[in-house]
Amino acid sequence: MKPSGRRWPQRFILIAAVFLILATACVDFFLPAVAAYACPSCYGLERGTGSLFIDPTIAVEDRRILQETAARAAAQVTNFYGSFDKQPILLACASEDCDRKLGGKGARANTYGTRFTRLSPRGLDQTILAHEFSHVELHARIGQFRLLTRAVPAWFDEGLFDRRTDWGKAATRRPECLAERCLK
Repeated sequence: MKPSGRRWPQRFILIAAVFLILATACVDFFLPAVAAYACPSCYGLERGTGSLFIDPTIAVEDRRILQETAARAAAQVTNFYGSFDKQPILLACASEDCDRKLGGKGARANTYGTRFTRLSPRGLDQTILAHEFSHVELHARIGQFRLLTRAVPAWFDEGLFDRRTDWGKAATRRPECLAERCLK
């Protein structure tokens, strides 16, 4: 006896649904920042402006300061690269609890490809944001394939916009800085 032709679509839909549920659970468990990117409000984050999602425990005045800080960091990266077109979704935490929910494990911030950046309470400053935005711009320029195949060594990616750089001083004296691209 041949199986009914109607059972195949039903089985396929069931298998696809189970796979989708398991994949979602795995992403939520292993990569909570990715899940938070897809649904910031599911993780308790509130929209600030544009692509900034903020921990609700951040005071109103501190939200304004964070927005201004992000704008200045974006300007730094624009000045360095000549453009900064792929600005990421920012997930900003003011508490360690929020940071842990998003998968934070001690880093001040993490950038995932060209899509989004997670900021811990220790990463809410211009230097850290400029460093993370630099990752976004570099990753956008090299492309997803080269990023995934590690065409650019991690030491270069991490050191390109070194967070220890004192941008208030003349960066042109730093040997790794290109004179035409340095911030003044």
